[in-house]
Amino acid sequence: MARASLFLLAFFSIFSSSFSVSALGDDRLVTAPVAAPTAATGYIVSVDLPKGEQLEYFAIRTLANVLKSEEAAKESLLHLYYNVFSGFAANLTPEQASTLKSRQILKSLLAIIFFD
Repeated sequence: MARASLFLLAFFSIFSSSFSVSALGDDRLVTAPVAAPTAATGYIVSVDLPKGEQLEYFAIRTLANVLKSEEAAKESLLHLYYNVFSGFAANLTPEQASTLKSRQILKSLLAIIFFD
């Protein structure tokens, strides 16, 4: 329950001023103002979904380009977002997130930080 609450808090904070643009210099990558993760962590990815594309296949194909395999992409995929925006959540390393952020279809990328 606490993880779900924290996840929702992180999601709704995308648009708040408590998050800042990362030092990577691209305004499409948004991270919380804390130390960068060193291992794989969750990221919420908002995308421009091409007309006629199914979100699940689009997310897997996009992740497979970064992770180098469809199997790794399926394992990384955490959630699909259909209603408020088109996007997905996935476990990625900071390097993978940096590679993903260079894609033109990306609207925003938010690191999800869980506190146990």
